[in-house]
Amino acid sequence: MKKVWAFDIGASNGRLMLCQYDGEQLILDEIYRFANHPVSLTNHYYWDILHIYNEMKKAMQASLQAGHEVESLGIDTWGGVDFGLLSATGELLANPYCYRDPQNKFGMEKFHEWMSEEELFTLTGVESAPINSLYQLFTIKEQSPRLIRTG
Repeated sequence: MKKVWAFDIGASNGRLMLCQYDGEQLILDEIYRFANHPVSLTNHYYWDILHIYNEMKKAMQASLQAGHEVESLGIDTWGGVDFGLLSATGELLANPYCYRDPQNKFGMEKFHEWMSEEELFTLTGVESAPINSLYQLFTIKEQSPRLIRTG
């Protein structure tokens, strides 16, 4: 039976699940769990991406040491609302902002000076909320335009 790793990275913890499907049911075993908290620095909230990365490596090592053979892995993070910006060579440019960062409210307000919430919903089907990645990207574009190439 094939086994896969599934990482679930949430706002307060992360965990590695070993997942198997026997043809009738999905079997999930928690292999490793670790604390995960945003870091407050310079009036912003960031994810401690190096901590998360190291804990994910520890989780995979623990699973391999337990004799688990896996086919692949998947990662789910924060409902898809946070991200890291990468350089052309794949390097992380800065610690990712946390969706709870106060700048997201600013980004939402500034964005909706340009496009109404109704028009955005018509185009995307997504409700406006400060945690949406769109508002983080808009804020970064406004405050650090060198990080986002637009053209």
